[in-house]
Amino acid sequence: MDLKKAIAIIMLTWSGAIVFMIVMAVRTRAQAPAMTGSRPAVTVNALSPTELQVLRLQSLQKDLVITQEQLLDLQHQIDAGNKIFKLELDQLNGYADQVKRENSWPAGTTFNQQTLVFEKPAAPAEEKKP
Repeated sequence: MDLKKAIAIIMLTWSGAIVFMIVMAVRTRAQAPAMTGSRPAVTVNALSPTELQVLRLQSLQKDLVITQEQLLDLQHQIDAGNKIFKLELDQLNGYADQVKRENSWPAGTTFNQQTLVFEKPAAPAEEKKP
């Protein structure tokens, strides 16, 4: 198996988990106030962390945004990998169909993508006469 195919298979496995993380990050970001680089307006019941704590919180928030952007980039790479994988799978199946035609094998001949083995269709069962 070449490297591109191995990467495509790995990406397919992780794509569901990454999509979930992206959705959760987007939801969290939509619910959180936008980062403006300054402190948001203080309400009557608000508690104020120290300036050092605010800076640390802002730093962690920026790290989160960067990670979210990296996840989105990875999702784009996964999408591109999935497209390549599908194209190569279609090429393999298309060539297998061509091999069947060139060898005049019967309709119903199956092709195993993992083992590259072609198999004849099962013979129809004969009806027993009473």
